[in-house]
Amino acid sequence: SVVQELRRNGTLSYEMSLIRDIRDREFKIFTDAGRVMRPLFVVEKEFKKPNRGNLVLNKTHIQRLSADKDIDTSR
Repeated sequence: SVVQELRRNGTLSYEMSLIRDIRDREFKIFTDAGRVMRPLFVVEKEFKKPNRGNLVLNKTHIQRLSADKDIDTSR
């Protein structure tokens, strides 16, 4: 979907929660501070993509995780 592509290419921040509420026919975006984030691993399903069926995790992702570990959160 368009929203997934925007999230994956970095246009929409990973810190935002995006919820599609089918019953109320609403698309909800939450950006409040302290929002809990869960890890998300994306597996490419599109047949024509070279990484189809594989977890696409690269060195940049690991470096980001390492940098987050070094952030002082005691304040």
